[in-house]
Parts: sequence; C-alpha cells; structure tokens
Amino acid sequence: MSADSLQAAVVVPACNGAEVIGTALASIATSAVACRHEVEVVVVDDASEDDTAATVRSFADGAPVPVTVVAHDRRRGTGAARNTGVAATEAECLLFLDQDDEYLPDHLGRCLDTLAALPRVDVVRTGVLLDRPVHPDWEVAIADSLTQTVAVRAWAHRLVGGFLESPAVAVVGCDDVFYNRLLRRHCRGVRVPERTVRFRSRPGNSFDRQWEAKFRRPPATAVVTLTGARLAASADAVVAFEERAREVEARVARLRGWRSAR
Repeated sequence: MSADSLQAAVVVPACNGAEVIGTALASIATSAVACRHEVEVVVVDDASEDDTAATVRSFADGAPVPVTVVAHDRRRGTGAARNTGVAATEAECLLFLDQDDEYLPDHLGRCLDTLAALPRVDVVRTGVLLDRPVHPDWEVAIADSLTQTVAVRAWAHRLVGGFLESPAVAVVGCDDVFYNRLLRRHCRGVRVPERTVRFRSRPGNSFDRQWEAKFRRPPATAVVTLTGARLAASADAVVAFEERAREVEARVARLRGWRSAR
C-alpha cells in the first residue's frame, strides 16, 4: 500500500436480501480491485429470515476483498445496522451501500482518491445513476439524501454521532436523510460530478414508493408519500433529529473552544 493510500470499509446493511445482495457485493469487489486503496466489506444482517447471511458467507469465501458478517439478534433498522457495521471496523474512511444497489467500477477510486488528495475534506459525494427517469430538479436532491453516494472520514462520522437509531426514525426510514443533513452542516464536503452509484428501483423499496407521486413531478407539486405508520412516526422522527442536531452543535462548540484555547 502506497503512502497516500487509505483504509476504507464499505458497510452494507442487509435484511432478507438473499436474492439481491450478491450483485451489490460483486459491484463492491469490482470497484475495490480497480482502486489502489485498501478496502474491506462489513455486512450487517439485521435479523434476516432468509439465507442472507449464508449468501454473504458464500461470497466471502472467494472474494478478492475481506468480508466480515455481523448479525443482529433482532430487527433494529437500517440506521442501527450501519452503526453496527462502523463499530466493527477500524478503517479511516467509511462508505455505505444498500443491499439492492450497486457501485460502478470507478466509485471507490474516485471517492478515495479525492479524500487522499484533499486531506482537509471530510466528505465526498458522487452523482447517482437512477433506474427510472425523474424530474431534473430531483436528481441532485436524491444523490444528496443517499448514503450510497457518500465517502466520509471516520472521525466525521463520529462527530455527527453516526446514524439515528430511534424507533420513529427506523419506521420512517429517514436515517440516511438526517445523517446527510448533519454532515453537510458540520463537515467540509466536495462533490464528484460523475455518476458512480446505481440506485435501483425494486417493488416496495424507497425509490419505488416515491417515484410516481414525488420524483416524476417538480418538487413544488410533489405529493407526500408517507402513509400509515410512517406518517404517524414522522413527527417523533423530526424531534429525534432536532435533539441530535443540538447535541452535535454542542460537540462542535466544545471542539472550537478547545482549539482556540490551545
């Protein structure tokens, strides 16, 4: 490994993803082999009821990158799974991929080369390749709300407290949106314009649920897609985010005070 190479971990939260996760893992491996950095994969099985863990272990046996599998004994949600994956690695840079999405071959190289070249940058974001056409005004907003397009230094992840794990946030499924808001607010970021992540639309997933009523329309005319339990939990999710935001603001203020006192 060269002097400016980075150690990175790709965290993959998984739940009942046996049929799709192999493609995601293969895309990580292809991208890792194509880059000059040291990459490992951490898959967190969030109490799957199918053969997700066995599928991952089978892939790991012949994988060109180290693959670790961590299991939750009960369903805790995607945000908690991502936090568990981060806790299982000592990598200096973190990336994330959902079980039904894919990295394009140059994703890891573009992200990690940028972080290596710009030591004062904390977060790199790439563009996203969408399975379905969306209104042009939504494309950047979608990319900015995803964790699949983010590479973040581990210290910046710790600064914002990782992903929210409150039950309301898990029900709404907005841990990624809140995480990105905190990163944008408190960390130095740059955007890589290339579309290096494929965001898949599959029946029932986040993209599929929002495409017809939201992403095909101009933002001003989009329809709220939260219904049922998600809608009922949304107010509590916002409260949880605001509480975390205050905690991070206080943490940042303490750091600034410590630096100015030196």
